[in-house]
Amino acid sequence: MSAPARPHAFTRRQSLVLLVLLGAGFLLALDFSILNVALPEIGAGVGLSNADLPWIAAAYALPAAGFTLLFGRLADLLGRRRVFLGGMVLLICASALGGLATTPEVLLTARVLQGRAAAMSTPAALSLLTTEFDEGAARDRVLGFNGAILSGGFTVGALVGGALVSLISWRAAFLINLPVALAILVPTPGLVAPSRVPHRPCWTCPER
Repeated sequence: MSAPARPHAFTRRQSLVLLVLLGAGFLLALDFSILNVALPEIGAGVGLSNADLPWIAAAYALPAAGFTLLFGRLADLLGRRRVFLGGMVLLICASALGGLATTPEVLLTARVLQGRAAAMSTPAALSLLTTEFDEGAARDRVLGFNGAILSGGFTVGALVGGALVSLISWRAAFLINLPVALAILVPTPGLVAPSRVPHRPCWTCPER
């Protein structure tokens, strides 16, 4: 019997790209569920009634689900890395806004913006994974890692959220995104090459 094929070894750059993109996916999945255990504390902190607490989760989920296809297409047209970085910047701003919120309106606005950031970054990160790694065993492993990381993020979010609320404050569940997102944002331009924007003919332009 022949020996089983050894798994594809990633280069140092590929390993760093994988770490950055999977880290982004984990952060966005974690952000979805991290506040669920802190809803009563958040409501009390910003003056949101118990009947309106489900809007904290819905304000994130609705734009995250509703705009994913749109931003996936925009990533193809405008550049995957550009849309991914824009999503990370938006996540940082939205998380800072949520961590400083004192009214329901500001808090829900922050959650909507976080959901929009997820809609921007998630499809762009997945596209970058499929373009950075060749089709075959390497890409299959990467996509397997990505699925496991996303599932783990949803589960870990509840545990991390509970710990942060117990030890610090519900605001820490927002503010923890800042250093993590910055750690993803800063090295990305040096690791991930910009994708080529497809050229589209201009039918109304005069011929040259």
